Amino acid sequence: MDSVKVRIVCISDTHNKAPGEGYTLPKGDILIHAGDLTNQGSYAELKKAVDWLEKVDFPVKVVIAGTPTCSRGSSTLLKAGKATMTFLSIRTTA
Repeated sequence: MDSVKVRIVCISDTHNKAPGEGYTLPKGDILIHAGDLTNQGSYAELKKAVDWLEKVDFPVKVVIAGTPTCSRGSSTLLKAGKATMTFLSIRTTA
């Protein structure tokens, strides 16, 4: 049986900065953004994040929303990301 190598790139805390704005992304097969994608979770910040996430060259993209991203209920924009990514959000009970 042949083995297949898969490179997973996991990032977090980009706080509204796209690749090239203080960091670079290595090549990989799976990109996981593990929270704090934006500063405030505003529509403009989320739009910028979705735009760069759609453009990066990863066959699989998983986005886990952190507190700022979910705080304003703006997850709809991420979920509508042209089906190029999987979006996971945090459920809180209060």
